[in-house]
Amino acid sequence: MLGYELYFKGKTPTSEKIKPDVFVQNCYVKFETESKKDETLQTNKVSKVYESKDSYDAKNSQSESLSSLGISDSLTLNEQAQKMLVKWEANDKKVRELWEMILGWVYKGYSNTYKDLKLPKFDCEYCESQIYDKGKDLVLKAVENKTPGFIKEKDGAIAFDFKNETYGKKYLLRGDGTTLYMTQDLHLAEIKTKKFKASSNIFIVGKEQEYHFEVLFQLLDKMKITKSTNNLHYSYGYVYDKDGNKFSSRAGNTLSADDLLNTIREKARKNLLSKDLTKNLNEKELERRTNVIAYCALSFSMLNVNPKSDIKFDIDKALSFEGESGPYVLYTYARIQSILKKAEKYDSKFNSSLFNSMENNIIKELNEYQNVLLEAAHKLKPSMITNYLLKISQLVNEYYHSVNILKEKEDIKNARLNLIKSTGIVIKKSLEILNIEVLDEM
Repeated sequence: MLGYELYFKGKTPTSEKIKPDVFVQNCYVKFETESKKDETLQTNKVSKVYESKDSYDAKNSQSESLSSLGISDSLTLNEQAQKMLVKWEANDKKVRELWEMILGWVYKGYSNTYKDLKLPKFDCEYCESQIYDKGKDLVLKAVENKTPGFIKEKDGAIAFDFKNETYGKKYLLRGDGTTLYMTQDLHLAEIKTKKFKASSNIFIVGKEQEYHFEVLFQLLDKMKITKSTNNLHYSYGYVYDKDGNKFSSRAGNTLSADDLLNTIREKARKNLLSKDLTKNLNEKELERRTNVIAYCALSFSMLNVNPKSDIKFDIDKALSFEGESGPYVLYTYARIQSILKKAEKYDSKFNSSLFNSMENNIIKELNEYQNVLLEAAHKLKPSMITNYLLKISQLVNEYYHSVNILKEKEDIKNARLNLIKSTGIVIKKSLEILNIEVLDEM
């Protein structure tokens, strides 16, 4: 919000021809960059000099913007942001109006991304702005009731003192009365516990927040909201580019979901156009196949790792029709459908004694389908499903190159067609569980 007021005032996503949430991110990154410069100036006690009329006018405009919000430009940028937070929590009319405008841009942009990724709607949404003050009430009540562990310091700050080296003292309210993420999470957990009465709650958040959730679960237990053992932090690792560089929203070198998917789409489209079989496709069908392959490449790559492991995302590898990739599984499925289409009619009854050792190995793997799903659900590891799909696909492709399916005797042909049909069903169902569509033709 402060980044917008200081550096983007009067501009909009429409005027800048940019996606709404990306526009807000630019405000965020600009503020972060300038606040670091500001800290350096303060540390070195360097005077701010405005060398040109433009920079002087810009400073003047910024001062007016801050003045309209009741914030002094004599404060450091981070102090100005903290002042704005205090005003927001005090329900200041102008600050709230600014917040609603910017938050509206964020939600609009997110909505577009979710739609593009074909994600289902959330069953419930809890906005931080609707619950932040209730967490504060919980903490104040705990102090009032003299709940063991809660302490109030001279400046008004409230903390929970674990009195151990592991967690130490955890602050829940600042001296100025503003809340922290931990405070808000306490009330959110209380809401969900009362509403769903779940045997376990799974928090899907990056691994850098492991300490936060360890403390949160202990506090929930101490405050008798829910037992710590009922909560699980499903942490996941960082995503790096193929050269090992980390993406950071603060630094502004983030590769967004939109940019990433669009880049994959472009490459997927080029790959399809390079194939003779797809050159005569109409634009609508070409776009459909491109979107399915692109999303499959992205989703499969992200899921095909242990959640806590870091990912080096290589777009070319993700799109490859060979090796451990989603398109490789899609291609396997399409190949099966092509064979079944050529066969036209075949009997669903067959003699299983006609199967050879390779075919029996495929059957054994198909029999593991239910066990894989149950174990993946129990261990919260989608990678078990992707690994299973890769194993099945490899077996089928080796089988395809080793035997003749359509030119065999009728009884053998029937047995083999039913085998690959069953394999196709398992592949399709497994991909559907991962929210990935299939293609009958590639």
